Amino acid sequence: LLLNANQFEEARQNFLRALELRPDFADAYNGLALLENTLGHPQECIRNAELALSFDPNHHHAHNNLGLALFNMGRIEDAIDHYHLAISRCNDYENAYNNLGIALTDIGHLDQALAAYKTALEISISMINQLEQLLECNLLVAQEHQEQMIKQVRCRIYCVGFHLEQSKKHLLHQKIIVIHFWENKSKYKVNNIQF
Repeated sequence: LLLNANQFEEARQNFLRALELRPDFADAYNGLALLENTLGHPQECIRNAELALSFDPNHHHAHNNLGLALFNMGRIEDAIDHYHLAISRCNDYENAYNNLGIALTDIGHLDQALAAYKTALEISISMINQLEQLLECNLLVAQEHQEQMIKQVRCRIYCVGFHLEQSKKHLLHQKIIVIHFWENKSKYKVNNIQF
């Protein structure tokens, strides 16, 4: 989130704090790799991506980030190898397919590039469909939750109303007793005091 908001120094500090707590945290090294690549420091990106992979050789994001840095340094074949490694670890990794398409286009392998772009697009459409289904599901859950909340509020209103009616009846009953007592006070004695 901080990278998306261009808060690079704060993001760097958060990744470094995470590594102080857990020096083998591959995601933090990968975050630093992405940060360095975003800032145009491919050597630092490579160093951090390789550290991430030393702790988690299957880290598909680290392979993709390493591929990006290698591509930016003109090492296209090496970049392609890492995009393939990213895809082999996560076969629905849209960004890796897209980056692979860019690299393959750069070296003139247009048929393979087109296939990579097509796969990226299919994954993207599938993800959109999944997100739509998730959104519909969340909407149904929210509506159900709202209905439950409305039922609870209605129940509480009913209970408050019921207790209010009971309180009114109780007060009316007390008022009747007081009036009766007052009207007939001469008949009653309390603590040997006649009214």
